Amino acid sequence: MCSGLLALLALFACSGVDGSCSIKFNSLQNVHGTGYLRQSGINNVDACADTCKAKADCRSLDFNTKDNTCWFSPPLAAMSNVVHMIKKTSCLGRTYIFQNKLGHYIQVNADNFVTMGSDVNLAHRFIGAYPCLASTTAVDCISLMSFDKRDWFPRHYWYQIYLEPRANPRNPAIFHLDASFNVRRDLFFPGFDALESVNYPGHFLMPNTNNVGLRIAPLAHQTATTEMASFRLIELDL
Repeated sequence: MCSGLLALLALFACSGVDGSCSIKFNSLQNVHGTGYLRQSGINNVDACADTCKAKADCRSLDFNTKDNTCWFSPPLAAMSNVVHMIKKTSCLGRTYIFQNKLGHYIQVNADNFVTMGSDVNLAHRFIGAYPCLASTTAVDCISLMSFDKRDWFPRHYWYQIYLEPRANPRNPAIFHLDASFNVRRDLFFPGFDALESVNYPGHFLMPNTNNVGLRIAPLAHQTATTEMASFRLIELDL
C-alpha cells in the first residue's frame, strides 16, 4: 500500500504493489545520470526497469546497452550507447487535500478560480500526483488532477491559478507547462513542500496578499512568506 504520503514528493515513492499506483518511465537516449550505483546480477533493460519499480528509493535508472549494465538513480551528461529512464509514479486511486503552513486549504470556487480558505470542508480534492504534463527530465515534476473534475488541472494564467480542462484550456499550446510544477521537498519546513512553476523558475505557488486567490510569485516578493508557499498533503479516507 502506498503509505506515508504527507510530504508531496513521497508520491513518487509508491511501489504500486496494491494496484492503486502505476509506474512508467520517460526514456532519454544517449545521456546518463551522475553518481549512480551499479546493480549486480541485472543484464537486460526489462529486469533493470522492473527492479527499479520495486524499489521505493529508485527514482530513475540508466541501462548501458554496450556492456548490459544497470545503474540506479541522480544532472545529466552526454554518453553514447546509454538509455536513461526516469521513473514516474501515479497514485491515481488515492485522494488528497492541500494545506499550507498557515493552516489554509486549496479551494476552487464556482468560476474555477483556485483560492485559499480556512474551512477544511471546502478544500478541493485532488487525485494523487498525476504524471507531469510537461516534457521535462526533472524527476520531481508533477501535475495535479481534480478529483471532482477528472482531467482538469490547476494551471497559472497571468500568474493566477485556475482549474481548467486539458481538453479545452486557454492558451492550449502552453497548458502542459502552466499545469506543471517542480516539487521542492522540505524547502523551508520539514514535512512541507514548495511547488515551483516549471516554465517560470523561481516562482512558487502561494496565496495572493488578500489570501483569496492562488498565484505563482517569486519568494523575493515583498508580501510572500515561506509559510504561505509551504504545503502538505492530507490523505482522505473516502
